Amino acid sequence: MKDIKQRTKEFSLRIIRLFSSLPESTTAHVTGKQLLRSGTSVGAQQELEETAYWLELFTDAGIVAQAKFSDLQN
Repeated sequence: MKDIKQRTKEFSLRIIRLFSSLPESTTAHVTGKQLLRSGTSVGAQQELEETAYWLELFTDAGIVAQAKFSDLQN
């Protein structure tokens, strides 16, 4: 099993790639910046709940399909 430092780094990198693939809309850009900030801070272990919130919000708002996030949420 990978250590927590490596897993959180990989998670942050995936958040960065996800942010880069968001649609070109004001809503996606503004909320995406929040996701990017919280998602890349998980290495510090304090932003996990906030990141989960933003992932859920993207799905519920119809900005991105749930399938795109399911692996990250797991």
